Amino acid sequence: MSMELYSRAFFGDYFAEALLSLHDDRVPNIRLRLCRLLPQVRSSVRSTDKALRVLLEKSLHTLYANEKDRDVIKECEKVYCCASYNKLLL
Repeated sequence: MSMELYSRAFFGDYFAEALLSLHDDRVPNIRLRLCRLLPQVRSSVRSTDKALRVLLEKSLHTLYANEKDRDVIKECEKVYCCASYNKLLL
C-alpha cells in the first residue's frame, strides 16, 4: 500500500529497509508475502541506491537459504527464476 501512496524515493528512504528486515520473521505467511513483494520493491528502489539494492539481494538470498517452509521456498524459487527478478541483479 505504501508503494502506491508515496514516491519511490520516500518509500526507499523510509519503508524499504523495514520491509526487507521481515525475511527473518517467525511467521511463514509474512515471509511468503515478502517474497511476493520483492519484484515490486525492486521497482520502487532508485537505481542509484546501490546499498538498498544489495540489501534486497541479501534479503532474498537469506530468506531462501534459511527457509524451512515449502511454500516460501517455492515462492523464492519463482522470484529467482522470473524475468522481473533479473532486474534485481546488480
